[in-house]
Amino acid sequence: MTINVCKPSPVSVERLPSVVVVGRRNPCSTRYQAQEEPSLMELVEDPLMRRLMASDGVPLESLMTLISETRSRLIG
Repeated sequence: MTINVCKPSPVSVERLPSVVVVGRRNPCSTRYQAQEEPSLMELVEDPLMRRLMASDGVPLESLMTLISETRSRLIG
């Protein structure tokens, strides 16, 4: 697992848009509004997430194993 030791750059609140919609695939869709979140599989299957994982050197199998082990510890 890779640990990022870089601090994020500061973000000016004035430069952010007043409304930020995350996770919309279809401009006509209302999904992910009103506090609905994407499923874990939807996040993992997202092309941007796959590129981010690849750039960080995180294999899908390792992530899924970590999720499965963590889920087992929390449930059982």
